[in-house]
Amino acid sequence: MTDTQITSPSPTAPLSDKPTAKDFREPLLKVLGSLTSYTADATVAHANVYAPVLALMGIAEDDFGLAPGTKALQTSRWIQWMFKVLKDEGLGMTPKKGQWGLTAAGVQASQALAGLPSTDVAAPVAAPVAAPVAAPVAAPVAAPVAAPVAAPVLQKPEPSAYDADPYLRSLAVAASKCIGFFSLKSETCQTCPLGLQCRNKMAADLSAMASDLRKEDETAAAKVAPKAQPKAATPNAAPVPAAPSGKWSNKGIEKIKNHTETVCYRCQKPIPMKAACYWKQDDGDGESGLFHVECQ
Repeated sequence: MTDTQITSPSPTAPLSDKPTAKDFREPLLKVLGSLTSYTADATVAHANVYAPVLALMGIAEDDFGLAPGTKALQTSRWIQWMFKVLKDEGLGMTPKKGQWGLTAAGVQASQALAGLPSTDVAAPVAAPVAAPVAAPVAAPVAAPVAAPVAAPVLQKPEPSAYDADPYLRSLAVAASKCIGFFSLKSETCQTCPLGLQCRNKMAADLSAMASDLRKEDETAAAKVAPKAQPKAATPNAAPVPAAPSGKWSNKGIEKIKNHTETVCYRCQKPIPMKAACYWKQDDGDGESGLFHVECQ
């Protein structure tokens, strides 16, 4: 099997009229090839296929409403129907429920649409049949045959491995309505390839919300706090060192790389995208969010 460079599917020309299921054939083959790295029998969760297919076609998931007599979106039904056609043609495969992939023939068809060289598939070697002999003879020494390399099966992709292409990844994030609502109790969240982006979005939202709440608390406290009366100077009094404020706690912090531009909840200054920072979870002290390394 030759090495194949992973490329992004080229956008499909915008549709001039209402599409049919047949219009989804090429975009579906392109996206399945890209998401499975053009590897036969590799799989991806079918829920992660719809958004990039619709983005390539230049349509939104709810452009054509619901399928007649159902509560399912018409665009989703068209994509599901076309994948069934690919399976019937021997191009698609589903080793388990909710997982879509391509066969060797499907990978070659996807590569042809993407303008990539076809992956070589080794033909099976028939076992040699020994000819009958009258007298015992020494067994021939078989020539070494390279063992076939099994293709990796991506049953559960890593949370950050949706696709190497940032354009496809951004399309999927923009089309996902649940981004920022990550839950450790959800099986879907545990296997979602956008889990890392989802957690970063949730952290950024929590950090911004914590900053806003803290400002509101400080404003309210300033309105009700009595004005401090100046103290009379005590002659020859020894200077009293300032006590630590205890405002910040560094308990339960984790150093991460910020994937979304946000605001430091300690100094209220921006944290650039991809900058190293700390993430603090709420450990009961009411403090959580992202902050600069120098604000530790």
